[in-house]
Amino acid sequence: MSPTPKPLRYRPHHFLCSLGYQGKGYSDGFTENMTAIVMGRLRASGGDGVIIEVIEDRTDDICAPCPMRNADHCTDEAKIAALDARHAEALGLTAGMRLTWGDAKRRMREHLRPTDLDHLCQGCQWLKLGVCQNALAQLRKPEPRQYIRHTARLRLEPFSPRYLNQLNTMNNTPEVMRYLGGEIPEPLEKTREGITRVQKRWMKHGFGWWVVIEKASDTLIGAACLQHLAHQEDADLEIGWRLLPQHQGKGYATEAGQAAIDYGFHTIGVDLLKAVTLPENIKSQKVMQRLGMRYIGEETHYDQNCTTYEIRKPA
Repeated sequence: MSPTPKPLRYRPHHFLCSLGYQGKGYSDGFTENMTAIVMGRLRASGGDGVIIEVIEDRTDDICAPCPMRNADHCTDEAKIAALDARHAEALGLTAGMRLTWGDAKRRMREHLRPTDLDHLCQGCQWLKLGVCQNALAQLRKPEPRQYIRHTARLRLEPFSPRYLNQLNTMNNTPEVMRYLGGEIPEPLEKTREGITRVQKRWMKHGFGWWVVIEKASDTLIGAACLQHLAHQEDADLEIGWRLLPQHQGKGYATEAGQAAIDYGFHTIGVDLLKAVTLPENIKSQKVMQRLGMRYIGEETHYDQNCTTYEIRKPA
């Protein structure tokens, strides 16, 4: 019977380092050691079950062959201690705590966002490479089975070619496109290209445009979205919707909008969502109000003056 492996010993900041590790390090010896730990144990089969003990104020198993090690401390201990303190607070770690790598990933997924690393990892020479930000973004991305959303009356599914003809019909309906700026007529090929763009965003970010299906009739009645505002990847996320005329006035826009809000807050994990429309689109603004969104003013988005609302995740 094989002996139980000893727990790994980690300083708090090394959890995120291990998540983003890409085979580079401070020296050949350091890289060889970290590769053995990360690739050989944490990312190997059963790696989520590896036990890790949190330590502070001294070097750990990652540091063992580090050229900047001085006995049991780092040569820049003050900077590393500050780094540890920020990570420990963000992840709820304390000295002596033991947790599995799977639990550590859950904490990172639930408590950290890629933009948080600018503060958490301030002073780290690897920060500018973006590998930890990218790894965290991938960790936080929902699984495809989570993309489909259900409400009492609706089913929301990511855009796909199976809905090509219905989406093309909707995009050629003047009442739908009145405030959206689309050119009519829209050729079928342009609709197809739009579906492809949306699918790529789903693959990259884990959110995008859904078709909205009425459950009772299994009919496409519109579309809804969670996406970067004006397609700018450094912008806040926005929600949006569009419905075919015969399905308006039934509360479907509010129902789909609430599904998008829930997905943004509880699955993607953002704390703020926006919605924009042209000032003359009063019906859309009323939907935003029914969703509990707050008017924050007129802003420029999509190269147009837009009435803008926002909603914050409840504490």
